[in-house]
Amino acid sequence: MRVGLGTGSTSEEMVRALAAGGWRWRPWVPTSARILGLARELGLPVAAEYPDFAPLDIAIDGADEVDPQGGLVKGGGGALLREKLVAASAACFVVMVDRSKHVERLGSTRGIPIEVIPFGWSRVVRDLTAFGLLKFCYVGRPGAFRDRSGELHLRLRDRTDRRSSISACASQGLPGVVETGLFLG
Repeated sequence: MRVGLGTGSTSEEMVRALAAGGWRWRPWVPTSARILGLARELGLPVAAEYPDFAPLDIAIDGADEVDPQGGLVKGGGGALLREKLVAASAACFVVMVDRSKHVERLGSTRGIPIEVIPFGWSRVVRDLTAFGLLKFCYVGRPGAFRDRSGELHLRLRDRTDRRSSISACASQGLPGVVETGLFLG
């Protein structure tokens, strides 16, 4: 069994529990440097071809929010593209949430993460502002940061249920948008 490991505090707890339970022989594919380090520290073997990887049997991760329709917001820790790649590569995707993650409307607690490339990022900010979606945009201020790959992460607002508009930023090719933190369908 090939297993994808998510990012965040819930995934950290899961990794510790799996290591304590003797799951050391499976090839693991972590979605962040922090989980990679923890997996290695606990003796979990990382997939030989990492950071590339073959199809996975299962991926296990947490979520920042979940709505009544089962839609998710993930990637608040900055690994949203990696989390989506791992989830899409898995035959089964398991999401761990507790009641504190349940919301009526996605994006209502912290906004929806969005990853953009640094080149021309101010153009992306203008486009998102025109859509009325931008919540945080300034590098170096709360709500915007660069990940280890140098990509810029912003937060989008969702005052009314605008999931389709936010999703369209990525799926309809808004130039400069790499991915959103929406996991729908």
